[in-house]
Parts: sequence; structure tokens; C-alpha cells
Amino acid sequence: MDLRQDPRRRNLAILGGVTAVFVVLATAAVFQQASSLAPKFEQRAFFPGLTDRINTVGEIAITSKTGTFHVRLAQGKWTLVEKDGFPADVAQVRGVAAGMADLTTLEPKTNRADWLNFVNLGAPDKGGDAVDVKLTDTMGKPMAEILAGRSQGTADDLGRTTLYVRRPNENQSWLARGNLAPKPNAADWLDKNVIALAQPTRIKGASVTPATGPAYTLSRDSKDQQDFKLLDMPADASFPSRVRPMASAAP
Repeated sequence: MDLRQDPRRRNLAILGGVTAVFVVLATAAVFQQASSLAPKFEQRAFFPGLTDRINTVGEIAITSKTGTFHVRLAQGKWTLVEKDGFPADVAQVRGVAAGMADLTTLEPKTNRADWLNFVNLGAPDKGGDAVDVKLTDTMGKPMAEILAGRSQGTADDLGRTTLYVRRPNENQSWLARGNLAPKPNAADWLDKNVIALAQPTRIKGASVTPATGPAYTLSRDSKDQQDFKLLDMPADASFPSRVRPMASAAP
């Protein structure tokens, strides 16, 4: 039936349309009000109070899917336990400890266990890509532990990035901001500047015993010579390519 020929039906149709519009507007208003009244997540320190105790850190344990190693404070010096007590890079130790203390929680993310691998937060002891960092104080008491996952975006002026993190005993993941990038390989924690020579120009020679291959001696006749001579090397011996750069590195 043509509504134009039945004014009553036409009016009912118009009224129904207007009612539907008001229903949509009312629903949108309710959702907007609920959103405005919903509590907003407040950014906060991931480890409250850790900054005040940062000077009591006595050990850092790093666990990745390749294994675990420990960086320990022994007799006032940071060393790597699994590397026969070789000196550790102090700057890196301080950076990781300070990075955990300064870490700020921005917002909650997924808490689904089957989604954690997508942000590199899978448990490392189960083959996941997360890096587990655990701080212990000088008395052996646990201070803080975190699983660090994928970072995103570029660093700000303070070197901070955003990254996904979670606590080892929780599936809840978080987006956090901080300067935390723990290296999962023990070799990357070694102090590369173990020997510092105050007056290298006074060096006349040195004896080198490589882990593999024959030993050899470096020598020069005077401090004015830039290159060292290789002595006591068998004619048919092969030696690492790093010997020559090392020989010519000293002034």
C-alpha cells in the first residue's frame, strides 16, 4: 500500500524512524558516559621503591633460551661466575640495574598465554624469546625479577624506549617505558678494557700465548718504531689475523 495514500501509516513510519534515531543516540551517549567514567590506568613505577635500594644489588642473573649466567659482586668487583670470575663491564651492570629501577608501566596488554610469544615474552626456560633478569641483594635476597620482551618505536632524548614486559609468575603483560635492553649472551657482559697502560710508549715487547696455536713474541728496538716485530715464530706456523693489527696498534 502506498503510504502517501494512508496518512496514519505514514505518520507511524515517521514516528518509528525518529524513535530509532533517538535509540541510537541514547546508546552512544551511554557508551560515551561509561567510557568517561571508567577508571583510567595510572602510569607508575614497575618496581616501586627499587631506586632507593639500587646500591644494595649484589648479583644479576640473566636467563635466555640459551641458558643462564650470573654477574656477581665479589670483593668490590663485578665478575662473571660462569667465565671463571672474569671482570664484568661495570657500565652495563649499572645500566641494567638502573633500567629496571626506572622502568615505568604505561598500560596493560594481553594476558593470554598463547599470545605472549608474539611480543617475545615466552618463558625462556621453555624456549621462549624473553630475557629473564633477576636482581639479588648482597645478602642473597631477591629484589626484583622481570621478563623483557620486544621493544617498539624509537628511543627518546633520554634513550628510553617502550617495550613489552611481564613478571615471571604472571601471564599479564605490560607496555613499559625505560632504558632496559639486557644482553642475553655472557660474552657481551665481559669487560673489554681489563688492561689499561698508562704509558704504552714505554712498552718494548710482549709475549703472547694464544688459546690455540704456538706462542710468539712481539718486540721493537725503540719507542719511535710504530710496528712490533714477530719473534720466535716457526716458519711454517700459522697465526690469527689479529696478531698483526695488535702488533701495530701500540704507539
